[in-house]
Amino acid sequence: NIIPERISLELLSLNIENKGNPSITRTDSSHSSDSFEKKPPARPKSPWIMGVGVLLVLLLIVVIADTPPPLIVKTPTLVVETMVTKSTLPPEETPEGKITVVITPKSQPTTEKQPGPDLSSSSARRNCLQIPAGGFVMGASDKDSYAEDDERPNHTVYVDGFCIGETEVTNQMFAEFVADTGYVTFAEKDGKSSVVPLEALGQEAINGADWRHPRGPSTSIQGLNDYPVVQMAWQDAAAYCKWAGGRLPTEAEWERAARGDDDRIYPWGNSAPNGVLANFSDGSLQSNFWMPDKSTNDGYAFLAPVGSYPSGASPFNVYDMAGNTWEWVSDWYSKSYYSSSPNDNPTGPTNGTTHVLKGGSFFQGKKNLRISNRLPGDPNSPNDIYGFRCVWP
Repeated sequence: NIIPERISLELLSLNIENKGNPSITRTDSSHSSDSFEKKPPARPKSPWIMGVGVLLVLLLIVVIADTPPPLIVKTPTLVVETMVTKSTLPPEETPEGKITVVITPKSQPTTEKQPGPDLSSSSARRNCLQIPAGGFVMGASDKDSYAEDDERPNHTVYVDGFCIGETEVTNQMFAEFVADTGYVTFAEKDGKSSVVPLEALGQEAINGADWRHPRGPSTSIQGLNDYPVVQMAWQDAAAYCKWAGGRLPTEAEWERAARGDDDRIYPWGNSAPNGVLANFSDGSLQSNFWMPDKSTNDGYAFLAPVGSYPSGASPFNVYDMAGNTWEWVSDWYSKSYYSSSPNDNPTGPTNGTTHVLKGGSFFQGKKNLRISNRLPGDPNSPNDIYGFRCVWP
């Protein structure tokens, strides 16, 4: 409406000036008497011409009033992480000042901590570590003299990125889950559970053994909040991870987090474990049967607080992936699975009778602490060396 009003005012102004002296026309914006000159008297305009002019003005007003305002469309902005590198073309083929923008995934291990699921429980928000998508060699390294048949053939697999708990789930974390849900573990329902004896092979059923009493009713987790929770059946571990907004890792994800991009034997490299790298069968374990390595001492006879061995962390800074406690993964166990495993995000056989456990425990020596080692575990048989950690895709 602004433009038609301006046109009308200008026409009105022109008429007023011409009415005063129709024979005088302004030639510039000066008010000097020299800025006016005499013109011959103008011929009166025909009434029908003036009527047509008025109609054209009215038509212009209607057209402008009915014209909708311009439509402004906001388009989303795609943000990508880029790496800018100089072009590798020969100088004569590279325009001056040209650069090549290459969009690549992160290939180096990252120690950046990512938040876990946003739940009211403080432990469920415990930081986890982001593992980038990538390929790696899964299974026993060719230089591994301890390799078993079920760890072969080694094969290259690709896994999508995921976030993994930097430590095993602790007593405090599991206690918060139980307080929030009222969950009762398999061992508590059964009234007993297995404990690994110090001087014998196998497991011994102990009445009253459960996650609150790891080696029987005479033991307790009081003051052990930062120790890994044990006496976990597979379904206990899966239930906690579901409550926390995640799940158990696949065996491939677990190995990726432990190994990084190379074919190392242990999370820290290829050297044998010692007292500053892991909690394993060493001089502090008062047992003759389990053949502890008496040349070293890790400082703990049984379990150790999570994160006690930072020098033994994986390339992604994930703690305790060797020793301390065996860890449940989601896969069913099959001795021959590696012969037919898919190369893209393998999840294990579709069924089975046992699930895979990884990493070894404080009872095991260097052979069982290897990344590729696989232990078949009865999902309904918790004991004092079975724990777990979660992942968030």
